[in-house]
Amino acid sequence: MAAAMEPQRSLFRSHLGKAWATAWDPERAAKEFALAQRLDPGDPTPWLYSGLLRGQLNRFNEAIADLERSSALNDNQAVF
Repeated sequence: MAAAMEPQRSLFRSHLGKAWATAWDPERAAKEFALAQRLDPGDPTPWLYSGLLRGQLNRFNEAIADLERSSALNDNQAVF
C-alpha cells in the first residue's frame, strides 16, 4: 500500500520487493530492488535484500557483491 501511495520512495520499494521475495516471486522482487536502487543510490536497504534473495537463488557471487555494497553504504548511518 505504501509503495502505491508513494511510488518514488526507495524504502517502500525495498520492502515491497522483500514481500515479493517472501512470496517466492523472485522476478518481481528483483524488479522492485532494482527500482529502489535507482531511486536512491545511497540507500543500503535494497542492496541488502537483493543480496539475500540472490543467495537463496544460489547466485552467490552476485549476492556477496550486493551485501558488500550494502555494508559500504551503511557505514555512515546510525540506528535510532
